[in-house]
Order: sequence, then C-alpha cells, then structure tokens
Amino acid sequence: AYVALVDGAAVLYLDRGGSSIQVLPAAEDADALAVALRSLADLVADGRVRELVIGKVDGEPAAGSPHKEALVAAGFVPGYRGYALRAAAGPGERTYPRPTPVRPIR
Repeated sequence: AYVALVDGAAVLYLDRGGSSIQVLPAAEDADALAVALRSLADLVADGRVRELVIGKVDGEPAAGSPHKEALVAAGFVPGYRGYALRAAAGPGERTYPRPTPVRPIR
C-alpha cells in the first residue's frame, strides 16, 4: 500500500492491490490532490509498478467520482475497468525484449 504525503499531510491512500484509492481530508486542496496523483503516476514512470488501474475512489466506482477530472489531469485514461495509467514506451522502444534469431535446422 502507498500513502501520498504533500507537505507532511496524508492526501491519498492507494490500497495494496493498486485498484482503489481513498481520498483523505487533506485532498480538499486541489493542488495537494494534483501533486498526490502525480506521485502515484511516478510509481509507473519509475517502473516500481507496471500499471495502475483505479477502479474505485472512496469505495465507489471511479467513473462516478468527483475526482475523475483530477485523475485524467494526472495522466490516467478512462477505461472499462476504471482509470488506467501504464508505462509509455519511448519512440522506437519495445515494451518486450527482442526475440533471439533462430537458425533453421537442416
């Protein structure tokens, strides 16, 4: 589980499975919420987690959350399972290793 702190105040709690967040009272400040969501995006950017798919916010479906605009602003994309954030491959980079060439057997 992760807790996003902004200026020493707990703003978000991401559950152990990474599929649900709990917005804490310090998130009433929109700037603090934006910083906390960007810190979650850094988990993906740094490679600490492969993806985040937030299906629930405060126990309710993320699609109906009043914080969905903040999720989109942080880089999350709406999908059928919730708001997803995946690591982006750079130009020309593969997200999987190049296969080893195989020589034919004669």
